[in-house]
Amino acid sequence: MKSIAAVLAAGVIGLSSAAVSASSLPANLPPPSAGITDQRLDAWEQLVARLRSASDDDRLREVNNFFNSLRFLSDQKVWGQEDYWASPSEFLNRGTGDCEDYAIAKYISLRRLGVDDSRLRLAYVRSLTLRQAHMVLLVETGDGEQVVLDNLTSAMQSPQRRGDLEPVYSFNSSGLWLLDQQYHEQHIGQASRLSHWVSLQEKSRNPGIWPSSR
Repeated sequence: MKSIAAVLAAGVIGLSSAAVSASSLPANLPPPSAGITDQRLDAWEQLVARLRSASDDDRLREVNNFFNSLRFLSDQKVWGQEDYWASPSEFLNRGTGDCEDYAIAKYISLRRLGVDDSRLRLAYVRSLTLRQAHMVLLVETGDGEQVVLDNLTSAMQSPQRRGDLEPVYSFNSSGLWLLDQQYHEQHIGQASRLSHWVSLQEKSRNPGIWPSSR
């Protein structure tokens, strides 16, 4: 098995090419229309407001579908960088992003809805179908099981049923874990070891999302 340092190094690079349709999308995006951007941001705010009184199942399904409706495009084409972790506002502003942008937007949306951080894991995995790095969101449901929220599919299944994904590590605002093949966790420290995660927190300040100990 690779050393922890090697695994973490692999986790913060190369996450910008994890969708099968990326090559079919245009190489350059026109500047986003202010009107369209405002509509997307308003739609997100309305979604969060409406789901505050919804069931867990409805929250997960609607948050997953809301962000999955946006287009995939690599960081290089959107931001001119090999790897860039966008905030949900940046993602919605551009209307396009790559796998970690979808996962992060879903994570922050559920945190805004009051889902406890302990129930959420941003998971770095490898897509065996696409043969490349990928990021998804793992959410613990009311019965204590996990489901995968993934931009590649609207279906929400347990990670054990996702034979196309190979787990590597996961993190949230509280910690960082290595994952075995059954998604069992080995705590290895704080997510502050991930520089992109620290940068994301700095630009995504929102009361109730990040623990006060951050």
